[in-house]
Amino acid sequence: MDTFDLVITLLSFIYAMAIAQLLQGVTDLLLARKRVRFSLAYVLWASLALLIMLGNWLALFVLRTTEWSVQLILLEFLLAATIYFSCSLLVPPKSEDGSIDLVAFVRGNGWLFKAPYYPMVTLVLAIQLSFTEYRGGFANPLVYAEILLTPVLVGISIWRSERWIQIAAPALLIAYFATQLWIG
Repeated sequence: MDTFDLVITLLSFIYAMAIAQLLQGVTDLLLARKRVRFSLAYVLWASLALLIMLGNWLALFVLRTTEWSVQLILLEFLLAATIYFSCSLLVPPKSEDGSIDLVAFVRGNGWLFKAPYYPMVTLVLAIQLSFTEYRGGFANPLVYAEILLTPVLVGISIWRSERWIQIAAPALLIAYFATQLWIG
């Protein structure tokens, strides 16, 4: 077993826990659907978290031939942990009466589940720079657009509460990340 196998195993466990947490939360919402106040913004932020988690997990395959340093392992671990938090913080708590108001959850807790995107972007930049150091070039130039676009849209959605912003910000990020995932 080489370094890549060890690292990918650890990170896969973290990503598996993140997806399990998010999917269990969605399952709970579906089972309680008669007591759930629906929010399109919530669905989009949850979809974005899932897409980012999947994209980062798939991106690890590119690193299979990389010489792993302690720095790169630590950065990838911190990124996986941050992605875990972006997924786990999206799971609304159960109320006393069993009702779940996703509109109020996004309004009251949006900053909390959006906040991990800032360290996430910082870690992606650090990984890109580390990767550049090892490979002597840009790992993926599209990632730099992510580093510029994500904090702006997340920041606007944290500081502005208009419904259209709460829907447009994650929708634009989903479109960007899905395109990036599709074209590689």
